[in-house]
Amino acid sequence: MSTTTSSDGTTIAYEKSGTGPAVNTVYIYDRRGRGESGDTAPYSIEREVDDLAAGKRSKAVKLFMRLVEVPAPVVTLMPLMPVWSKLKGIAHTLPYDHALVGDSPAGHESPLPHWANSAVQAVAAAIPGAEHRTIAGQTHLLKPDAIAPVLREYFR
Repeated sequence: MSTTTSSDGTTIAYEKSGTGPAVNTVYIYDRRGRGESGDTAPYSIEREVDDLAAGKRSKAVKLFMRLVEVPAPVVTLMPLMPVWSKLKGIAHTLPYDHALVGDSPAGHESPLPHWANSAVQAVAAAIPGAEHRTIAGQTHLLKPDAIAPVLREYFR
């Protein structure tokens, strides 16, 4: 098993399988405190991002995308997109983004991540006559049969 060192000095163990670009290479790592990786207190999600950034920027970007609840198929396809190299280039700033968007508080009922729901509410509050509504069981990928009755009601 190979190792890398995170920014706080924690040893992170990983294995590599395959060769070539990220889509043909798989990295499996032991998260801090598990397997052959070390554990430096205190724990934080930002340190998890730092651990990944110490090894591969792609892994750090994918972890952040999962933390902000990007659907798994989208995360899987992102390395194929032209923007991927730019995202990897800013991987070292992801802990700042995570600090900004934060975690969902207990009792959060929206299907959107807390940060996204807060942003939508702020936009609605800033636009005269706008309304913010949460449609039960829907994410930002609204189903036509769920949004249609809401739109009919709104435009009457």
